[in-house]
Amino acid sequence: MHICELHPESSLMPAIGSPDRPLFYQWLAFLNNTLQAELMVRYYPHRHTNDEATIPNVVAAQDDRIADALSIINDQLGHNEYLLGDTLTACDYFLFMLAEWSLPIAKSPLTFEHLAAYLKRLCDNPTIKAVCDIEGIDLSPFKSYAPQSI
Repeated sequence: MHICELHPESSLMPAIGSPDRPLFYQWLAFLNNTLQAELMVRYYPHRHTNDEATIPNVVAAQDDRIADALSIINDQLGHNEYLLGDTLTACDYFLFMLAEWSLPIAKSPLTFEHLAAYLKRLCDNPTIKAVCDIEGIDLSPFKSYAPQSI
C-alpha cells in the first residue's frame, strides 16, 4: 500500500475518495488474511500441531479452506475483468502470486472457470511476464487453461 501511495501515477491503488478504494482494502485484506494465511498453514503445517501424525490432516483441511477462498474470488471474477472491476490494481498482482502458490492444491485456481480465465489473461501482462522471468516461474500451467464447453 505504501508503494502504491508513493506512486499514484501507477494507478495500482484507487485514489483517495474513489468509490473503489474501500473495495481495494477489502480485497487486499481478504487475500492477505484469508488466502495467504491459509496457504501459510498448508505449507508450514508443523507450526500448527505438536503431533507429526496429524500433519496430513492439517494439509487436507487447508486444501478445503483454500478452495473455499478461491471460490469466493472466482465468484467476484464472474462479473469483473479484475478484482476491482475494469482496473488492474496491486490486488491482482498479489492474487497472481497466491494463485501460483495454490497450483499444487487438488482444487487449484485452474479448476475455477472465471479465476482460471483471469489468470490466463494476466499471463500476457508485461509486468507479470518480467517478474516470472526473473523469478524463474513457469507460466505454462496458466496459459494452457482452456474453458470447458458446456
